[in-house]
Amino acid sequence: MTNENIKFRFYLIRAGLRESTVKTILKSFTMLQTNGGFAFSSIDKQIVSLREKDRSNNYINNLVKVVRHYGRFTNNKKLSEYPFIYKNNSRARAIMSDEEIEAFLAVRAIKENQQKFWDMWTLFFGTLAYTGMRPGELANMTVDRVDLGRGVFVLNPENTKTNDARLVPIPPNLSDEITRAVKTAGKYLFTTKYHRPPAPPAWLSHFRHRIQRLGLKRPNLVPYSLRHSFITRLLEEDVSFPKIMKIVGHKNPKTTLEYEHLTTKDIQRAIKKHPVIRRSTDPHFIIANYCEMTEAFEFFKDKRFRFDMIRENDGVKVSVRIKPPV
Repeated sequence: MTNENIKFRFYLIRAGLRESTVKTILKSFTMLQTNGGFAFSSIDKQIVSLREKDRSNNYINNLVKVVRHYGRFTNNKKLSEYPFIYKNNSRARAIMSDEEIEAFLAVRAIKENQQKFWDMWTLFFGTLAYTGMRPGELANMTVDRVDLGRGVFVLNPENTKTNDARLVPIPPNLSDEITRAVKTAGKYLFTTKYHRPPAPPAWLSHFRHRIQRLGLKRPNLVPYSLRHSFITRLLEEDVSFPKIMKIVGHKNPKTTLEYEHLTTKDIQRAIKKHPVIRRSTDPHFIIANYCEMTEAFEFFKDKRFRFDMIRENDGVKVSVRIKPPV
């Protein structure tokens, strides 16, 4: 190992990367050194070669991560900002419905003595589903970066795909479980018996096992599908692009925009306005949708209104009045 390799390895360790990640980076680092070094023309040539060999964007971007790490190591701003490879490939994005995610998280271990370990994975996948974090970001989450006081996960630049720090809200429905996990975990929030964060093959195998147990045979369902589902659901609820980008770590609005083709609620609402469809729809379903729409205004939280809703078997009574000024 050359002197530069040793210094680079020491830099990576000080950056907080786990040993297995450091080994992977150094392997790619050696490959880049052997094939022309870190001149832009050389890097571009290698990436073009990988694209011609039909290597995945994920594989290429892992190489880009090495270039960026080396750029920060040598204080070379251009290398540290070397662009990731993006390709509009909607086929690769599969999402899960709310019901499928809930069923996925409800799957229990086959053997009772495995339930505790199984519960760790349930919380891991639940956190992915309700934060939109990338699996690698959560797997590398150390307990000191779980800010229970502010209710956020703190992602450092070296642990994100875009090398940008960001805060991710801790889902309120998982807050108690996350708090308990912090108290019992070692260095990492999600640990195995080896006291290391789950390696990619581990979370992938557990994801596939649950998918098989549920009998879901839709193509392209992967752990990233939980992130895709999260982004899609926020878009369906009309959450603004800047807020979504801030939560999930998108740098370019175009990346967020690519998820719009996965949304279905807007077209489902539109088709229900067809007069023939509306007349043939179950009245109970129409009333349920009316109640959902009314509750979305959150009159009960607004002190300016007197709000009352009484649901009955055959209908609903709603009363909304403006309170007189005091």
